Amino acid sequence: YRISAFDNAGNESSKTSDGTSLPHVTDGDYSLSFDGTDDFVEIADNASFPSGTSDFTFLAWINIDDMAIDHRIILCSKTLDHFQFILEKTSDNANTRLNAYIGGVFSGSSVIAWTLNQWYHVTVTRESGTVKFYRDGSYVSNSSNNGSITRNALEIGYRSTHSYKHPFDGDINEVGIWDEALTSSEVTALYNSGVPLAASSNSGNYTSSANLKAYWDFNEGSGTTVADASGNSNNGTISGATWVASTANANYASGPTGTTLTFNYTVASGHTSSDLDYASTGALALNSGTIRDAAGNNATLTLASPGATNSLGADKALIIDTTVPTALTAGTVVTT
Repeated sequence: YRISAFDNAGNESSKTSDGTSLPHVTDGDYSLSFDGTDDFVEIADNASFPSGTSDFTFLAWINIDDMAIDHRIILCSKTLDHFQFILEKTSDNANTRLNAYIGGVFSGSSVIAWTLNQWYHVTVTRESGTVKFYRDGSYVSNSSNNGSITRNALEIGYRSTHSYKHPFDGDINEVGIWDEALTSSEVTALYNSGVPLAASSNSGNYTSSANLKAYWDFNEGSGTTVADASGNSNNGTISGATWVASTANANYASGPTGTTLTFNYTVASGHTSSDLDYASTGALALNSGTIRDAAGNNATLTLASPGATNSLGADKALIIDTTVPTALTAGTVVTT
């Protein structure tokens, strides 16, 4: 199939040549962008949040713009020694890992390779003093940590009241807190092959929505408040962080026969990409349609991993910037 893009005025770009993948990103509307300097979201303390040596789960989707400094806060207590969940550079600055600092006790995952400007699903759990780290629904490593959490107000993306501020540089979405350790199958279910499930409702192997204490899906898209979608009213106040329209769909337009299918994607305000790709290997959704060959065999819907050989990002160079395209004038001929 081929891909073309339309701006909000209906102007169409040139179509790509035949491709092997579809730019279809996950459903959800917005994320928050943090500038790596002083942006954050603050949430008032609540007695339902994990405290002491209790079990817990913290989860978020993150998209890193820059790891130039040694730590990037995802979620933390305003008081340093109580809790922080961060990306941390190792002491030699050569590798990066997930780190949980709980009651003054460090726990770090094994080192993991990270790609800038790519979404990752990250999770840390504690059960009976054992901390486990997950990325993209898969277990990474564990360590012992029975540090005691003294509750305080929480902050996402930055610590505003301590010299160790560790500002996050990039986008954060879908932050959740549970007062229990989710099982590995639940973490995998919530990752859902890169198409996130709403943590506020049980689905498949995920059965712990009743123990969800706070959940910010960042779908407001405007204003200075992020609502708690868990129903527990732990709303957050935004300081500096900006809304990003983080998702969109490329919808089927034409191509009932032959080898070319055309999908249209409308670039909305806030959409940017230096190399457009789909969100996950499971991003192609039929929505009650079918893709079959001449013999009636259903197509394989599993896509190449984003950025890998045969993915849209690897095979094509589609750029979305903030420059409005020039409309074609009457009489202009475009060959596709």
